[in-house]
Amino acid sequence: MSADGAHGHSHSHSHSGAPTSPAGARVRRLLAAIVIPLIVFTAAGMVALWPRSAAPGNEQGDPTELVAATVTNVELRECSFPVEGETELTLCQEVRIALAEGKVGTFELAQASSISLRQNDTIYVDTVETTAANGTTSLVYSFYDFKRERPLILLGIIFVAVAVAVGRQRGLRSLIALVISLVILAKFMLPAITQGSSPILVSLVGASAVMLIALYLSHGVNARTTSAVIGTLASLAITGLLASLAVEAARFTGLSNESSAYLRATSSGIDIRGILLAGIIIGALGVLDDVTVTQSSAVWELHQTDPNLHPAELYRSAVRIGRDHIASAVNTLVLAYAGASLPLLLLFSQTGTPLGEVLNGEPVATEVVRMLAGSIGLMASVPITTALTALVVKADRPTTHRSELRRGPTKEFTRPKSEVEFRENQD
Repeated sequence: MSADGAHGHSHSHSHSGAPTSPAGARVRRLLAAIVIPLIVFTAAGMVALWPRSAAPGNEQGDPTELVAATVTNVELRECSFPVEGETELTLCQEVRIALAEGKVGTFELAQASSISLRQNDTIYVDTVETTAANGTTSLVYSFYDFKRERPLILLGIIFVAVAVAVGRQRGLRSLIALVISLVILAKFMLPAITQGSSPILVSLVGASAVMLIALYLSHGVNARTTSAVIGTLASLAITGLLASLAVEAARFTGLSNESSAYLRATSSGIDIRGILLAGIIIGALGVLDDVTVTQSSAVWELHQTDPNLHPAELYRSAVRIGRDHIASAVNTLVLAYAGASLPLLLLFSQTGTPLGEVLNGEPVATEVVRMLAGSIGLMASVPITTALTALVVKADRPTTHRSELRRGPTKEFTRPKSEVEFRENQD
């Protein structure tokens, strides 16, 4: 009676899209034998690579001290300092600011800088202490950046509200998984790489931890999710291998942007090329888990709809679903990388650089490798995850068949609930 009730309950949830899984004990043992070592290795890797001390400081000196300030007045005046490249009279914005504890200050900002400050703007300023010839000290301020915390917090609140309103409990779990992922990135991956650990090894361990936490927390601990975890890991390995071979063959230096060059100059012992590969692995993970979860769910839903469907037919049906998904996902991935490189592409377009030279340059070639390796791993994830899940379903069929023999004739999940309950009571 209880077994029948549980069976009918799982069907009702499958119609609503809940990630319940009909896997039997045999399949659970098989998947556990695969995923438990992965969890153990990931935990051991995090323990071994966890940063043991604070991150080293900047070798070029202490970080600049930033102070929040509010603009109280802006006037255009002749600059009191020479502006590079300007031979004629140059105007500057003389900016008066109010700081904490009633302090005030002023600084000049060249009008040619294209930064326009207005009254009541909230900004950050650099502060440098200078000493005059008579021994008196004073603070010199300069503009650093606008203060953007308020709009970012507001947008974050809207994001959380929409995620919870649309996703309900699953949306809330996804937000928790996102926070944990960011903590792993900030507290483990970045400090470990800064201290000289292999960026590739750190990214693989960190990506594995993020994948396990995000998928299981968002979609539940069940056979569907475990199939997606294994498919994601296999696809991620393909992406990392292809990216590694491409980076080596193309002889990338990793110094394709100012941030990498500055990091190389200010931090010793960091593998810049390894950071490039780590970025490709982490970036691919964000797209892979979406595709693998969809494919795993598609196979399980098709199996629940027709438990007698042959694994080969199950695979073909689910792959057809995956082809539609992969077409849009690859297009999204390509456009995302193209959008990130848009200023650089526009710069080459304005200078009239031939397309071959544009693609050959490391800044663009890096993004091409990132895009192609990620897309290949994404496309490979569909047949890999689908085949794996179909095999899992096949392994589950003997167990399901024996349980059905014990229960008697199979009850169709489309049968009205009242009739199912009536048959159960008759049993």
